[in-house]
Amino acid sequence: NVVENNLDFLYQSDDVDAFLAYYDNILGEPKLIVSAELTDPSNWNLQRGDIIQFDNMQYDPFGESWTGKYFMVTKLQIKPDTFKMTAREVG
Repeated sequence: NVVENNLDFLYQSDDVDAFLAYYDNILGEPKLIVSAELTDPSNWNLQRGDIIQFDNMQYDPFGESWTGKYFMVTKLQIKPDTFKMTAREVG
């Protein structure tokens, strides 16, 4: 898990700041990974890469609100009677 980049092509400080902010958002701090098994797959029209939110949770997982957190669907397993997905926090 090593990323090596030559930043010679970035000569303006705005470009450098944007580049570093982009990579920090991906690799900087630990992100939540959510796995869920949903029933009745006909009601879920999700595809890999979709952005989802969990706004109407009845409780706060890990003691914090998930309102305003965005997750990207990274893995799907669809069967006739179940729908399993994995999503990673992206913002």
